[in-house]
Amino acid sequence: KLIKTVLALALATALLPCVPALGEARYPTLNGALTDDASALGQTVAGDIAAYAEKVEAAAGVQLHVALVLFLDGEPVQTYADTLFSRWALGGDGLLLLGAAAEDSFALCAGENVEAKLSEASLTSLLYASGFSDAFKTQRYDAAFGAFFVAFNDLLNRQYGTQVELG
Repeated sequence: KLIKTVLALALATALLPCVPALGEARYPTLNGALTDDASALGQTVAGDIAAYAEKVEAAAGVQLHVALVLFLDGEPVQTYADTLFSRWALGGDGLLLLGAAAEDSFALCAGENVEAKLSEASLTSLLYASGFSDAFKTQRYDAAFGAFFVAFNDLLNRQYGTQVELG
């Protein structure tokens, strides 16, 4: 009986360092302008987002990123977005639109240079006023991102004085 107790304690002690790792959220690896770990977007929309991100960076200097994951692993959506923004080192010119497909949740995170031109309130309102929220929550991801980027493009062109074409 003593040997079983000692072995159980030894096993528990050996596994103890693993416990924090079990509770940590998983974050995707940066794969360019679009990281779709949820495989939620159609091929055409995915290509359109990547091409549009290149145009936005060339015209306005905004480094646009979209991340789609299935789950947030227990993190609040804004916390997850902020952490991902930091992990990807997006910086002052970065803008991240995060969606968690299986949780019907989303958030934006912007660097200080982007927020100076496109306020947090303006960006957040685009999520709802554009129809993004309704489409995203009903799993119509292509329509959600299409609606968001039409509205975003209008705001970007107005605030940055550019003429970025959606394509």
